[in-house]
Amino acid sequence: MNIPPGGTAPLANAIRHELQAIRGKWIWLVVLGIVLILLGTSLLSFPVITTLATVKLLGVLILVGGVVEVVGAFWCREWSGFFLELLSGVLGVVVGLMLLGNPIQGGITLTVLLASFLFVGGLFKAITAFAHRFGGWGWLLASGVIDVALGVMIWSELPMSGLTIIGLLVGISLIFRGVSWLMLGFTLKRIPKPIA
Repeated sequence: MNIPPGGTAPLANAIRHELQAIRGKWIWLVVLGIVLILLGTSLLSFPVITTLATVKLLGVLILVGGVVEVVGAFWCREWSGFFLELLSGVLGVVVGLMLLGNPIQGGITLTVLLASFLFVGGLFKAITAFAHRFGGWGWLLASGVIDVALGVMIWSELPMSGLTIIGLLVGISLIFRGVSWLMLGFTLKRIPKPIA
């Protein structure tokens, strides 16, 4: 499909219009960014507490989801997938209660899953990049090697990493989100006002 010359102009105009629409709210984006950076920094200061709170919150969400699935299964009893939906809901309730009942073991279990995911995913990335050597394959290889190294590092520090790694990742994620909102706010401030 051929794009006519100037075919991207409507998209550029739409983006410009959207940025102008929120230009006046730049200060709120800056404040949001600062709050998220401060919150992320405070969470990094207490990684064990952050990990336990994250596991408990995840437990509550899984428990609520399981209860909703069980109720939904009984609500649609005539459906042929009733037992599968009921089983899924009961599993959600059990996993949620387990995470709430023992957040320390839950944090260790989630950390084992994370380390395994990083190791196996990184291995596949590295092998794929090395085997196919497509354009930019070095970046994928580097990403795979880093993932494998992170997985091994997390795994080698178990069970201690099970109490801290989730909290560290949540804190780092909030800091990066805060920086992105902060930069967006300052970028919007620099956009010139539209001519009346």
